[in-house]
Order: sequence, then C-alpha cells, then structure tokens
Amino acid sequence: MYIDTIAYGRLDLPVLKLYGKILIVQSDLDVTRRRGEVPDLIREGEIFAPRWDRELRSARYAHYRSIFDLSRACAYALAGWGSFETGELAQVMEDLDHVRYLMGRLIGYGSLAVVVRKHLDRKFAELKLSLKGKSDVEKARARELLLRAADLMDGLGRLNPGKSRMQLAGAAMHLGRRRAAIGGMQPHLARRGTTLAVEADSAADVLWSVRNRLDELIKDGRLRAGSITAAENALARREIEGMVISLKILRVQPFLALRNYTVGDLERAGGALLSRHSREAHEYLETAYNGVRSKLAAIWLEPHHLELGLLAREMSGHGQGVRGDLPHAVAVRCRETTERLVPAFRKFRDQLGLLDDAKFVEPVFKRAREGIALAIDQLGAGHVPAAKESVKLVCAGL
Repeated sequence: MYIDTIAYGRLDLPVLKLYGKILIVQSDLDVTRRRGEVPDLIREGEIFAPRWDRELRSARYAHYRSIFDLSRACAYALAGWGSFETGELAQVMEDLDHVRYLMGRLIGYGSLAVVVRKHLDRKFAELKLSLKGKSDVEKARARELLLRAADLMDGLGRLNPGKSRMQLAGAAMHLGRRRAAIGGMQPHLARRGTTLAVEADSAADVLWSVRNRLDELIKDGRLRAGSITAAENALARREIEGMVISLKILRVQPFLALRNYTVGDLERAGGALLSRHSREAHEYLETAYNGVRSKLAAIWLEPHHLELGLLAREMSGHGQGVRGDLPHAVAVRCRETTERLVPAFRKFRDQLGLLDDAKFVEPVFKRAREGIALAIDQLGAGHVPAAKESVKLVCAGL
C-alpha cells in the first residue's frame, strides 16, 4: 500500500488496517528520513496514523513506534485542546472575546481620544502576544490581520477605525474556524483513543492468560524434578502449543518484540519435553514467564507514564519545572500525583527485584529498577518532567 508519510515521504508498505485508517506495518523496512537523509528502520508492528494538513488540504501519515506512543499522542492532543476552561480551546475562546471587544470599542469613532487610543493599544498588544508564534494556519492568519488592524490607519495614512474593525472581523472568522476544527477533532480523537485501548487491552489479556498458564507449569515440582509421566508430558506440550497460538495473534508493538522471544522460548521448551528433558524445558518456561511479566510490567507503568506526561505538559505551559514556582492548582495536582505514585513505584521497584532476566538476550530488570529509583527521587524533589522521562526510558526498556 502506498502512503504519503510525514517523516519518510511516499512509501510502499505492507500493512494491516486496524479500525479504519490506522495502519500496522507487517514487516521490517529500511527507510530514510526526509530531513537529513538519516537511515531508519520501521519495525513490524509499528503504526502509521493519518494526520490532516489543513494547508495542504490532504492527510499524511505520522509514524509511531508503538500503540502506546499513538495513545499518548491522542491523549496529549485532547488535553492540549482542552475544554472551555483549559487548553487551546479555552485560549481560542478568550482570543475571540478580545477581538470582539476591540471591534465593539471601534464602533462609531471618527477620532480617538488619547486615553482611548492607549487603552486600545494595550489590548492589541495583549492579543498579539497571545497569538505570537502560532503555527496553525487559521491562527497565523488571524494574527496577520490583527497586526494590520492595530495601527488603526488606512492606506492613505488616515485614522480609520472602520478599516481596523473589518480586519478584526476577518481575524474573528479565522479564530472561529480554528474553534470549529478543534470541536470537530475532539470526538474523532476520543474514538481513536478508545479503539487503541481495546487493542492494548486485548494484548494484555493474552499476556495475562499466558502468564497464568506458565505459572501453573513452573510450580509443578515434577517438571523441575524430571519425574512427569508420558501423559503429563504430552499434556504440557499441548498447553505450550496453545500458548504459542495465543501469542501469535499479537500484532502491534511493543508486544510483537516479546512475542518473537517468548514463542522461541516456548518452542524450545516443547522440543525439550519431546526429548524427555523436562528439567531443561522448565528453564525455558521460566525464561518465558519472566519475559511475559516484563511486558506486563510495562503495561502497568503506561498509565502512570501518561499521567506524568500530561502533568509535565501542563507545568511546561506555565514555563515552570519546579513545583514551588507553579500556580496553586497545578502545584496541588503535582503534589497529589507524587503522593499517589511514589509508594506505587517503590512497590513496583521491589517486585522487579524478584524477577530473573539472567537468560534474557538483553537483561533489563536492573536498569529498570535504577530508572524507577531515579523517578522516585525526581518526584520527591518535584521534578515531574524529569520523572516522566525516566519512566519513559523504563517503559521502552522492558
């Protein structure tokens, strides 16, 4: 399937559709990034999702390394747009109110008193600052019209509030379009987030089922001792075959990497049982068990990663990174988040210490414990953005 992508240009990708226009890559592909001609690798199970470009009036596909990356992008966008009280929607509504206020002030003036002119200049300055540096096309056009309206002069150098009022009407039109665009995208992204959650939950259900079945096999002391009967051996092999079939339905990252490793461990365990080497099979099953628990740990961490990310974005919106410098409401949320997450992270860190990754291709648990310990310290110091990055690295490594 040929698609136009943001990062790589036009690509011919083997893909599977996930709930409409979300695409899952079906095989690894070497590619080159458009910026800087940098080589890159798109892995099987990674995702492309369409993103509408209003200026080009077409959709191009954005690339996401995992289903969680796309889920966070949806959540961040919804939080960034916000409601009538918070986020971009609130700011657009406020900017619209200011434009309409200025339009009302300019009705009926043939000339402007000095005090009125100073008041209008101040209001124009506040609005220009609010719209400064906006990349959105509608808001950029609104700011352009605002700049032209602010001098209150026409092309002949005459004071002409009526001309400025017409330009402000144009700015209000573009801001209204941006408000409508946000309103149209919110339900779409909310639906996308829901469908992604369904896919992630289905994968988690598979992992929990495999984890529980492995737990029962590993706890069977006869398997470790090598004393199972031929009938029990055959039953264990059938159980392993069922787990392999379950894992093979996983189709998105980050679950696909686990699938490949764990299926290999299970198939080796089945081969060892077929050769009547039940102790060796037990070792392979333990490795598979710890691998599944590793990915379940990443799933457990993901909501906390998202929560920290949302709070970090809110903090950065105030230009602050330290809890004590923040507005009261944000500081309270930061404190509540810390008080809730620190004990949970400590418990999680301790549970990681019970897992054994000595036979993993790349051991991960020691590094994960160190990352969580660092996040705990950062949360205790009020550095939520830094803690979020530490948790992000842990999630990526599990």
